[in-house]
Amino acid sequence: MALFQFACGRGIIRGAITFLVKDVGVIDARIQDVLITDALIYADIVTEAEFVLVVEKDTIFQKLKDEDFQKMFPRGILVTSKGYPDIATRNVLKMFGERKNFPIYGLFDADPHGIEIYLTYKYGATKETAEGRGAFVPSIQWIGLFPTDFKNFFIDKSQQLPLIRSDYVKIENLIPRSIQLGEISVTRELDYMIQNPLKFELESIHMCGPEYMGRYLIAPRVRNIEKKIMDPIEEVEAEPGSLDSQLSFDTDTSDEDLDDCYADSDTERMMDDLIDNDSD
Repeated sequence: MALFQFACGRGIIRGAITFLVKDVGVIDARIQDVLITDALIYADIVTEAEFVLVVEKDTIFQKLKDEDFQKMFPRGILVTSKGYPDIATRNVLKMFGERKNFPIYGLFDADPHGIEIYLTYKYGATKETAEGRGAFVPSIQWIGLFPTDFKNFFIDKSQQLPLIRSDYVKIENLIPRSIQLGEISVTRELDYMIQNPLKFELESIHMCGPEYMGRYLIAPRVRNIEKKIMDPIEEVEAEPGSLDSQLSFDTDTSDEDLDDCYADSDTERMMDDLIDNDSD
């Protein structure tokens, strides 16, 4: 089919959007998973969607579908690139933000890899290929999981994983990048991870109970969207972690706060010691 003449990525879409692709026809993401290709960038779009949720992994994508994401969020679009985002997925998400002005939210593991994936969506890869230049999603907002979410949810101890040497190395590389990019909340979360050397994955939230992720993680953090999106779960409280308490949405941070978010000398020494001890 003509669709496969375009660059094809790993990403898939499901939710309140329909594409009319030249030489292919109607592709309705309301009733089927849609493979992301560059062809979607040039397609005509019919949608009543009001936000896009990007999840790091295919396993989380499938679990949210199984838990009736489309019923809970009838005007939402669910996207995954199954790990590190490919160029086609980033280009399509960028088009969503620019052409449709969709709010785009990102949900990733609370570990150094998840944070790196978030930064790759938003700014592109650290060492970007020529074809990947410009393939980034500047409007994406990080809504979790945060390392500090350990305090907001009942995470089973079996899901609390210790940081290993490669994690510390990645953190050591991510902190300067987050500072350079002005990602204050990322710097703070990385610093928290060093001080509290644990990580956990999105699957740990699913283990809290059926529909827990949708009701208690996703819904409270997209409440700044029109209230009607939340009508199916109107009675749910946002207690486990509302946007008001999340660092990533702090837009009034002062220069003094920016200085405070930098990893201090004690933190740097702790990180160096941990890396050295782990390598012995």
